[in-house]
Amino acid sequence: MSRRRDDQHIQTAESALRAGPDGHPPLNMRNGLIFHATLICVVSVLIFGLRGKQSRRERDEMEAGRTEPDQSVVDIPEDSKEP
Repeated sequence: MSRRRDDQHIQTAESALRAGPDGHPPLNMRNGLIFHATLICVVSVLIFGLRGKQSRRERDEMEAGRTEPDQSVVDIPEDSKEP
């Protein structure tokens, strides 16, 4: 499905949530706003909540000679630091 069609589906859902002419104010988009906020929260939870173990990266680091798989910063010896 193309991005344009996905956007059309979201816009159609939002338009269906529009208040009628008897709403206060008439034809407000409050329910559409709630729909978008819920959609953003669900996507955010999926992005930040689901974390996979990076076992391939850890294996590659172990094969490269690092002793600790999570070591990403190399310590600089005191002698080589500039004053």
